[in-house]
Parts: sequence; structure tokens; C-alpha cells
Amino acid sequence: MNTAIACGHIKTAEVIETILQAGGNAFDAAIAGLVAMTITEPCMSSLAGGGFAQVQTPDGKIRTLDFFCQTPMQKSADQVLIPIHVDFGGSVECYYGGHGACAVPGTPALIHTLLTELATMPLKELLQPAIQLAKNGIEITPFQYQDLSLLQQFFLLSPNQSQHLFDSQQQLKAIGEVVVFEELASTLDFIAEEGVQDFYVGDIAHEFFKEHQAQGGIQQVEDWENYSAIWREPLAIPFQGHTIYTSDLPSIGGVWMRSFLEQLHESGGTPLSAQHLNQLIQAFENEKPFRQDPKTLEHRFPELENNIQWQNQVSKGTSHFNILDRWGNAIALTTTIGSGCGMYIGNTGIYLNNMLGEEGLMPAGITSWVPNSRLHSNTCPTIVQSNGGHKSIILGSGGSTRIPYMIAQALFNHLSLRMPLSAAIQAPRVFDDLQSIHVEPGFRTDQPTPWKEKNLYFGGVHALCNSSEEISAVGDERREGYAKVLEI
Repeated sequence: MNTAIACGHIKTAEVIETILQAGGNAFDAAIAGLVAMTITEPCMSSLAGGGFAQVQTPDGKIRTLDFFCQTPMQKSADQVLIPIHVDFGGSVECYYGGHGACAVPGTPALIHTLLTELATMPLKELLQPAIQLAKNGIEITPFQYQDLSLLQQFFLLSPNQSQHLFDSQQQLKAIGEVVVFEELASTLDFIAEEGVQDFYVGDIAHEFFKEHQAQGGIQQVEDWENYSAIWREPLAIPFQGHTIYTSDLPSIGGVWMRSFLEQLHESGGTPLSAQHLNQLIQAFENEKPFRQDPKTLEHRFPELENNIQWQNQVSKGTSHFNILDRWGNAIALTTTIGSGCGMYIGNTGIYLNNMLGEEGLMPAGITSWVPNSRLHSNTCPTIVQSNGGHKSIILGSGGSTRIPYMIAQALFNHLSLRMPLSAAIQAPRVFDDLQSIHVEPGFRTDQPTPWKEKNLYFGGVHALCNSSEEISAVGDERREGYAKVLEI
């Protein structure tokens, strides 16, 4: 069987391919690729981040692995949050940084779970490609430069630890310049020798707590000691002769995808026609009452009642990859650090998340989080299986609150409008932010589109398709996606 990769950076793909070529399975490659992302996409991935993954084994069984960030067991008046205003060009939004904005990370637990249950290669071998990448450095791409520019105020909260990103005048390095991650490389060398299972209780944890509470953080040692990744059953959504398996609670991205797809159960005419565009706009219009008052979704989906704290769901710094191996294993993995809190774990090079500093994650104000619980998220990595079993699609996206709607539109284009997978993903998209309709150019309509070109605002849907006819791979051009089918 062929293998395939779709992700957000060519260097991440090269690391994944190295492991697959060496005989590793999809889960070996996922560990290596996820660690590589902390270097290739430093605004979106970190060992101190979190996320969700859909995992498929050769027997066709699909499970969700929840490694999202968790709130501390106790609240405290000592929590210190540093407000930072980010100018997105059309709007200015407030986020919070500092140690007080950091939630309990989940990525190391994800690595440990995959390593002990599904992977086949030793951790030391899996980390070597990322270690070399960190030592050699990567060139800043236009997309990464844009992300770093937006969030540079966070990184400058720790100028000594983030100096690899800036010149001597504290100006962000330019597109094409090489960034080397020396401290992170040393830390990965250490983890390769000592193992990732000690992250929450060993030297890295000790380094974190040495300064965390002194700088306004409120996590306790027990918060890290008690964290674990959790296997969950996915949400199954029937659609166009297929079953869509995606993240269920505590991630609510899958709930929003299900709700939106119910509005798209019929064909939208010919691809990119005015009828196609109008159906998407009407679907958002039909969804508006539920999005304005999410509690009303409990009338449509009673299983949600009393199971969720309704709120806006935001994961700003988010990226995704998919891997299919020769044995039929597959993984769709979405990871995030929010905006990052601007702080590192000592001199380890590990950048901390700011999930307690994202107002969109809090139901009633920035300190309204529920203790000792998984934070909710829109991330919804997805695996689709045809009812006849002859085809599967593995996909996901970054893109904050827009994630479930962008994945849904790609699937609607492919499964309902019968567009080839690549065309379905590169096709223009629509989003209603509850204030205005955002439309990418490309629909055949006389109505002017507010956006003049495709934009990362509309996500980055990377996808694989494994059918009885062929294997295909697509990287979304909106986020410099890269995809490749391998003969191994």
C-alpha cells in the first residue's frame, strides 16, 4: 500500500517521510512530525501545547485521542494575566500572556500514549530528525513571518529565550533568514535519552515550577502529575453515503460541524455556481440562531444537555497534519498553543500555551474557567469512511472558530458536489462571523466578494484520500500546505 502525508510545512513532511521510509508506522511518524512542528510552526505547536487526534487502525476502528490542555485543580487570586492587543489589520483583539495564562499541557502525554500503545520505533530514533532540524534551523516563510509578526509582542515578553527569532535590535528576522533552535535541540536530546514520560514529574517539570508561581502562574505540581491523554469515542455523522468521524465532547468542533452539515444535506447546484454560494450563505443564516445562543443546540442534540459550558471556542495558533501508512494505519492530528503566553520553561526552549488567557475559551469572563477540566476547543480532526468501505478521507484544519465550517465545506464540495478532493479544498469558502458574510473570490456570481484573494482566515484544510482506485494528498495553499504520496 502507498503511504501519504498532508501537513502545514514541507520540513515537517520531510521528517515524517524519514520515519516512514525507515519502516515506522503512522504513529511513529506522528510523534516525529509533531515534535518537528514545534520548530517549523513555532506559533502553533509546542511540547507545552495540546490538541486532538483521530486514530484509525487496520481493522477500521477509529478512536479520538484527547490531549487538549486542562485547567488547574484550584483557582487563585494570585493569577497574573498580561493583556496584549493584537492588530489583525481589520480588527484589534485582546489576549493575555504571562505564566498566569498557561494551562496544563497535553502534548507530552499524547507522545507517551502513542509510544506505549501504537508506535513501533524507540523514541530516541523518532526524535533524531527533529533534533537535526532544530540544530540546522529553518528559513522563515511568508506565512510563518506573518504569524510571528502578529504575535511578536508575546515573544518579546521573554527576550532572552526568544532571541533566536529576532536580531540585535529586537526586530523580527526577515523572510528567508534561518532560525536555529539550540535550546530546544538540547532539550530534545535530553528527552531522547530520559524519555517523555518524565516530562510531568522530572527535570522539565521542576524547571517549570521553579519560576511558574513566582511569576503569577497558579498551576500546582499535582496538576502535572495527574494529567493524562484520554481515549474517547468519536462523534459519528452520517452524510452522503459516508460516516464522518470527528471529535466529540469536550471538543465541540464536531458538534458545530454536525449542525452545519445538516443544513447542507442537499446538493448546492453545480460547483462554484451562484446556487452553490447561496446555499452556503443560507446554511450560515439557518445556523445563526444556534451560534448566537448555543444553549439552543441542546434541543436538537439532547445529549449535550448539562455536558458543556457554552462559550465561543477559540484556538488561534493551530495547525494540522495527516498520515496514512502502508499497513492502513492513519492519524489526523490538530494541535494548538492558543496565542502562546510569551513564556518558556526556563532555558529549555519549550514555549508555553496561553489557554487560560484566551477570552473565547471562557464562558463568562477571562477567569471564569472551571477547575480541573479539559478546556473546550473547535479543533476537530476528522476521518471519513464510505458506507461500502471502499474509501476513506483523512483531514483537518487550523483556523480558530472557523475550523468546523471550513472542513464541512471541503467535505460538501467533495461528497455532495462530486468535486475532486484537490478542487474541493482549493475552492472558495464562506464564513459568517455573526456580523458580516466573508466570501472568498471564485464563485460565479455577479455579487462582489469582500475578499480579493484566498486567505489563511479561511483555514488550512490538509487532506488525504484512500480509495480502491488511488491515494491522493492535498495541502491547502492558504497556509502553505504540503502533501505527498509515497511509494514504500
